[in-house]
Amino acid sequence: MVYPKPLHPGDTVRLIGVASRIEGDDLPLEVRKRAEMLEALGFKVKVDASCYRKYGYLCGTDEERAKTLMAAFDDDGADGVWCIRGGYGCLRLLPLVDWQVIRANPKAFVGYSDITTLHMAINQRCHLATFHGPMPGNLPEATWAKQSLLAALAGDADETLSPAELPPPEVLHPGVGTGEITGGNLSLVTASLGTPDEIDTEGKLLFLEDVGEKVYALDRYLYELKQAGKFAACSGVILGQFTHCPAEEDGFTLQEVLRDVFADVHKPIVSGLWAGHVDNSLTVPLGRKYCIDTCRGNVYRCE
Repeated sequence: MVYPKPLHPGDTVRLIGVASRIEGDDLPLEVRKRAEMLEALGFKVKVDASCYRKYGYLCGTDEERAKTLMAAFDDDGADGVWCIRGGYGCLRLLPLVDWQVIRANPKAFVGYSDITTLHMAINQRCHLATFHGPMPGNLPEATWAKQSLLAALAGDADETLSPAELPPPEVLHPGVGTGEITGGNLSLVTASLGTPDEIDTEGKLLFLEDVGEKVYALDRYLYELKQAGKFAACSGVILGQFTHCPAEEDGFTLQEVLRDVFADVHKPIVSGLWAGHVDNSLTVPLGRKYCIDTCRGNVYRCE
């Protein structure tokens, strides 16, 4: 795995639109607000033209968005690439990307939600570590969450994935497991099955989170991954936040679904990492090696 050059405040990031377009009556104002949020963290921001595009619910056609991604990595004047929004659309552009451009120009790449699709492809096709981290619309305000983001980008991620200010993740199954972290949004991880970019969990720690899905849908996604052998292949599972995921009346709760799906998965499994579609989300370095050690009660960096 190739690790990108450390990204520090004062460096230049290219803000790009590769998924859903920005909403709002005054689009230039909305984009400017997001750029200013990154500037408040200390970064210089180059706003890509893609942030202003409208094509249905997307930031441009598939071809435009694929070119946007490649141009951002190929930009010698940018030290990092930051996605302005998730939503939907990244799956459509995968066949149009020249991955050699990204391999030849490794940079810090930040985003989450629909950006999970690009994280998986970049990690596996380019062997480049990336960052499941907040986008400008929900940059962290809490000191510990800012530290998680800035330290990860600088290559100085804390020893533990969850800081002392937060309770450690709950142990669903005890044990010790080590590997590079992969994954992200559960629905998009599942959508990769059967495609050229199907997630590879062999010997890795699988991180999963989601938002706005009913519990029965999460149940289906998790069993799809299980029956595809993804839990059997991984070295452990890290469950993040499942935000606004209501149970049906008289149906299973999320905890009951997790109990059932992981009952015979004899790997270390922890739940409740403060990462995903939540305020002050922690930044998860994808492609970095960590260790789940349930006796120590957290997820630890191994390198």
